[in-house]
Amino acid sequence: MKLRRPRAALLAWFCFCCAVAVRAEARNGLGPIPTGRGGVNQAFSDNAEMVVDNPSSMVNVTGDGLCELGVTTAIPVSSYSDSYGNDVNSLVRPQPGPVLGITKTLPSRRWAVGIGLFAPNSFGASYGELANPIFGPTESSSRGILIRLLPAVAYKATDRLALGLSFGAGLSYSSFKGPMYLQSGPLVGTPVLLDARGTGVAPIGAVGMQYQLFENTRIGATYTVPSDFWLRGATNATFSDGGLIESHFNSKMRLRWPSTLAFGVKHDFCPHRRMAADLIWTHWAGAFSDINLLIYDPSNPAVESLVAAAGGSLPIDVNMPQHWTDTVTFRLGYEADLSDTNTLRLGYDYQPSAAPESTFNPFVTNVLQHVFSIGFSHKLRHTIFNVAYQYAMGQPLHIGTSGLIGGQFDNSNYESDAHYATMSFSVPY
Repeated sequence: MKLRRPRAALLAWFCFCCAVAVRAEARNGLGPIPTGRGGVNQAFSDNAEMVVDNPSSMVNVTGDGLCELGVTTAIPVSSYSDSYGNDVNSLVRPQPGPVLGITKTLPSRRWAVGIGLFAPNSFGASYGELANPIFGPTESSSRGILIRLLPAVAYKATDRLALGLSFGAGLSYSSFKGPMYLQSGPLVGTPVLLDARGTGVAPIGAVGMQYQLFENTRIGATYTVPSDFWLRGATNATFSDGGLIESHFNSKMRLRWPSTLAFGVKHDFCPHRRMAADLIWTHWAGAFSDINLLIYDPSNPAVESLVAAAGGSLPIDVNMPQHWTDTVTFRLGYEADLSDTNTLRLGYDYQPSAAPESTFNPFVTNVLQHVFSIGFSHKLRHTIFNVAYQYAMGQPLHIGTSGLIGGQFDNSNYESDAHYATMSFSVPY
C-alpha cells in the first residue's frame, strides 16, 4: 500500500475534537446573571443556573424559589493561514442554546428541589473550501452541542451549611466534514475524507455545598463527575490509496467530558454591592488523552480488503492523540444595585489552554484566555429582565513544527476570539 505524505490539509477532525472540549471551558456562565459577572456562581443563589453550577444553593434562595427562561448564543470567530495558500476567516454561525430552570423551597425550609435544561457546551467551525493536495478543494466544518437535563435536590444541614446533589442526563450531538490523515493503526498516514455525525446520551451529575462563613461572606464548592458519551451515527469516508475508495459506515465515537472541582467566595460590601471569585480545576488529562472514532460495516467490500492488506481488521479505529493537561480557571465578578430596579454586573476570566503545541489544532478557539463580561438586570412588575455579553480573546499562534503525523500544521498561523450573548426572564416567588 502506497502512503502519501500530507502537504497541505485542514485537519478539521482535530478541530472537531478540540472544539468539543474547549466550549466546556470557554462559555463562562450559562445564563445572563452569572455570565454578566464572568461566570462566577459558586456562592450565589440568585439564578436558575445554580442547578448546574452548585445545586446546594437552591435552598438559600430568597423566598420560595424562582424560575428562569432564556437563550444563550456563542459566536466564535477565527482565522487561519498556512504556506500552502490557505488564508481564510471562519464563517459567522451563531450557536444558540436554552436557559431553562426552576427551583422550589419546600415548606420545612430545609429542603429545596429544582430542575434545569441548559446547553453549557457547544462547538462549531466552518472555513468553506480549503486547498487539499489529495482531494482538491474540500469543505471543512464541524458543529455540535451538549444539552444537560438535571433534576436536583438541596438540604440545609445547619443554619450555615447547605448541601446539594444533581443527577440527570446529557444529550450530545456532533457532526464533521473534512479531510484528515490517520494517526494510528494499520492505515497510519493514509489520507481520508470524512463526513461523520453522531448522537449519544450519558448520565451526568454533581455534588455541591455552600457555607455562610461570616455574616457577609459565603463560600461554595462543587464537584462535577466525568461523563462518557458514545456518539452513534453514520460516516461517509473516502480513502486515498493510489486511487479513491469510497464507502458508507456505521460509526461511534467516544467522548469523555472531564470532571471539575470548583471553589468560590462571595462578599457583600453592603446590601447593594458585592464581589465574588471562583477557581475551577478541570481534569482534562483524564478525559482528553485521546479520542476514538470507530467506523465499521462498510458498504464497499474494497475497504475490508484495504485494511486486511495492511495487516489489520475492522473496525477501523481513528485515534486522535490529544495529550491535554489539567487547567485552573480564575473568575472574578462584581455586582452593584444601581437602584431598586436596576443591577449592573462586570466580570473577568483567565483560562489557560489545555492543549500542548505538539497536538494543538490552530482551527479551534482553545487559545481563548482572557474573557471580559458585562451584564444588566431590570425589575419589571412581576419579572426580572436579564441580559449579558462576553468577549473572549486569545493569543495569536504560530505553529512551527507540529507533532502530528505528516506535520499538517507546520508553518501555520491562527487567531481567534468569541462573542457570547444571553438574555432571560426570571420570576422569583
